[in-house]
Amino acid sequence: MTALPNVDDSVVGQKPKSWKRILAWGGFLWGFLSILVGVIDGGSFAETARFILFGLAFFAPSAWWMYCTGKDEKAFRQYRETLQTNENLAQFLTEADRLVLQGMSGVQPPRKVNRHWPVVTIGSIVALVVGTVIMPLEDEDGDSAPSSTPPTTVSSSVSVSSSVSPAASTSATSVTTSADEEAAERARVTEAERLEQERIQRERAEQEAVPQQFVAPVQAPQQPSAYYRNCRAVWDAIGGPIYAGQPGYDSHLDRDGDGVGCEKDPR
Repeated sequence: MTALPNVDDSVVGQKPKSWKRILAWGGFLWGFLSILVGVIDGGSFAETARFILFGLAFFAPSAWWMYCTGKDEKAFRQYRETLQTNENLAQFLTEADRLVLQGMSGVQPPRKVNRHWPVVTIGSIVALVVGTVIMPLEDEDGDSAPSSTPPTTVSSSVSVSSSVSPAASTSATSVTTSADEEAAERARVTEAERLEQERIQRERAEQEAVPQQFVAPVQAPQQPSAYYRNCRAVWDAIGGPIYAGQPGYDSHLDRDGDGVGCEKDPR
């Protein structure tokens, strides 16, 4: 009976070393957390892109290595199962079944999946470089905004992992700047109200300090009082009739009541 090929575990289906698995899982988790922070942090576009690019630089190679390793292990298990099945069937075959034995012994070991490491490495380097270029531009934009009022302390912290600290610091800076602007506006309004109150009080004090000057009303000239006993006295005094409203006019001088007394000269 024709013997089946032996399987060399040191060459075909060799399991990766433990340190490679640890390194791959570390890069996978670090990259995943960085991408997660960039998505949920809610910062600017540049900041979000920075976290995502840094995360992809570690996440993509690690995930690709684990994917290829999983496919290799699956192919190797199928290869071992095929060899084991052929070996069990070979016990029931004879030399007359030579062609069948030759076909069963021609099973080739699986080939490893092509990792394309040059392409993956270049992609990771590009992601790191772009993320690094974005970082100083964002920092310069944050430093160019001056503050005209004393800083107001506003604490904002989100604890996800050690990679969260840059995003939390930037969020706290934006919240502090907004609070400073609101405090400055309130201070300006309060100062304007205080100055207006002082002006009103000063005007009132000046008005109260000036004494009021009262002008005495002009008195109408009093008509000199006179009394005429008869029309002769009237004519002797004024030389003519006396009219209503003149000093000395009386009803006994105006018998007909027409407002003109002593119309005729009695002398």
